[in-house]
Amino acid sequence: MKLATYHDGSRDGQLVVVSRDLAQAHFATGVATRLQQVLDDWNFLSPQLEDLYATLNGGKARHAFAFDARRCMAPLPRAPQWVDALACPSHVERVWRGRGLEVPGWLREQPLLEQRASDELLGPTGEVRFDDPEAGIDFEAGLAVVTGDVAPGATRAQALDGVRLLLLSLDWVLRHGGAETGRLPPAGAFGPVALTLDELGAAWAAGKARLRVHASVNGRRVG
Repeated sequence: MKLATYHDGSRDGQLVVVSRDLAQAHFATGVATRLQQVLDDWNFLSPQLEDLYATLNGGKARHAFAFDARRCMAPLPRAPQWVDALACPSHVERVWRGRGLEVPGWLREQPLLEQRASDELLGPTGEVRFDDPEAGIDFEAGLAVVTGDVAPGATRAQALDGVRLLLLSLDWVLRHGGAETGRLPPAGAFGPVALTLDELGAAWAAGKARLRVHASVNGRRVG
């Protein structure tokens, strides 16, 4: 299924179910008002949302309306924790060597994890403010996962079993910034729709989404 969160004036927004073709949506009020509620009681609430999703895709949802991504907040507007991982070896090589640094051997074997601010995660069309336009403002497109509770010291299989949803992310980077300079980037931004793993079909395998992500700025493709 596909889920989104509409602006409604509150900090957590209003949960909506979105059709597979992204054309229609339906408020999930009868099941849950916020995505965090669903994550807290996934086994009970997610099947009910799946039923609504099937009804919506079948064209039988009585109160469906046209989906508008411009009305969306981040699918999960705030979270107990947001961890960023440098998980792509070739990207790690470029970033470290671009800073004149030698890549440590351990970084080739496991991702570098950074805990980020998660009190207000940005939506797909949210306004982003930077203190210094000379800080080398850049971005990195990526894939984020939303998990249920994952215990400390979990195995890879246990961690993967905790994945509930996938969504596109955009991480702001200050090429001339960092904690040592006092320049820190804003919170990450996220695509309008979160989806369950089954929506990717065979493209989701062994904990990886085997698809391409295309990035563009003002209509100009950059990656």
